[in-house]
Parts: sequence; C-alpha cells; structure tokens
Amino acid sequence: MEPATKIEVNPELIVDMSKSNSWAEAAFLYIHDEDAAKKYNEAKETLKRLLPADATAATGHTITVYRTKNQVRFRHATDEDKAKARKVT
Repeated sequence: MEPATKIEVNPELIVDMSKSNSWAEAAFLYIHDEDAAKKYNEAKETLKRLLPADATAATGHTITVYRTKNQVRFRHATDEDKAKARKVT
C-alpha cells in the first residue's frame, strides 16, 4: 500500500464558496438540522447507557441495540422489516 500523499495547507488561503450550490445545500442542512443532530446523539448515548452491561442486545419501541466486542450498534425496525417478520411467522 502506497503512503498517503501529504498535502501542504496554505494558512493564508480562504476560499469563497458562496457560488457553490452544493455548499449552500450542505450549509442549510447543517444549520437547520443541528438541534435534531444533538437530540439524536443524546438519544444514542442514553440507549447505550441503558443497555445492561451483561446483555448482548436490548430491544423495544422498534429500536434494537446490539453489543459486540468493540462497538455498540443500533437497528431501527422499519415498516418493511415488520411486514417481513409477519410473513415469516
């Protein structure tokens, strides 16, 4: 594997992105969704804390939290998932 190329950052370079539609859209979403993102992250931290230390998983209200060796994963059961589960049983 080739080593990553080091990019020199010009400490005096400031780029005006005001004409970029992609930048405008991302900036809008960043500003508009900031509170929602904070609430989302707080909810994830709460769910992690509520997962009992000796449990592999906890589930309820369409959310399942799984513990693996190195991480905690989240799964939200969608309506499609629920429909598939009904067909199997």
